[in-house]
Amino acid sequence: MTVAAGEILGLAGVEGNGQGELAECIAGLRAPRRGEIVIAGHAVHGRSPRQCAAAGVAHIPADRLHRGLVPSMTLAENLVLGCHREPALGRGPLLDPKALADRAATLLREHDVRPPTPGLFAERLSGGNQQKLIAARELSRGAPVLLVAHPTRGVDLGAAEAIHGRLLAERDAGHAVLLISSDLTEILALSDRVCVMYEGRLTHETRPSQTDERTLGLHMTGRIGPGAA
Repeated sequence: MTVAAGEILGLAGVEGNGQGELAECIAGLRAPRRGEIVIAGHAVHGRSPRQCAAAGVAHIPADRLHRGLVPSMTLAENLVLGCHREPALGRGPLLDPKALADRAATLLREHDVRPPTPGLFAERLSGGNQQKLIAARELSRGAPVLLVAHPTRGVDLGAAEAIHGRLLAERDAGHAVLLISSDLTEILALSDRVCVMYEGRLTHETRPSQTDERTLGLHMTGRIGPGAA
C-alpha cells in the first residue's frame, strides 16, 4: 500500500480484519512481524510511538478515551501530549502553565472545541468535542502523514462535518492521509482512492467514481474478490 502526498487513501473493511493492527504498526504501537513501513524514504517499522511521531506520523486513534486522551487531565494538558518536550512549552521537566494555556486557547478556538476552557478536564467534554480536541492536537503538528481511524464514530453531524473539512484541508495542504473507516459513505465522500482489507490482506483497490457502497460491501465480506467462494 502506498499513500501519496496530497491524497486521502480510504481503507474500508469490516472491523476485525486487520485494520486496527495495521494502524498500530504505523503508529509504533505494535511491531510488525514482517514487511516495511517507509515514510519519505525512511523505514520506521519497529520504532516506538515517539520515534514514529518524530518521523512525521500524526495519529487520530479509533479509541479516543483509551488511546487518544487522558480524560482526567485538562484540555491544555491533553493538547501537549507527545509534544511536551518542545522548548517553547517549558524548561527541562517543568512545563510553563501560561504557555500551555495560551497554546490551548488558540487551538480550541481554531478547532471550535466547546467549551474552549483550557483548564477543563477532558472527561467533561461531549464525544464530538473530545474528537475535535484530539484532531486539534494531532493536526497542529503539521506532520506529513496523518493516520486517522474511525474519526467520526459516535459524534454528531456538526462535529463530523468539521472533522471531514479538516481532513480535506490536510490533503489540500499536500499531506498524505490514511483514513480507516467502516462507514462507506465517509470513505466514498473523502477518499481519492479506496482499498479494501479482508482477513488481514488488501484484496481490492478502486476509486470512488468507479464503485459504490454495495460493491465495496461485497468485497469487505469476501463475497467477491480474492478468496471468494
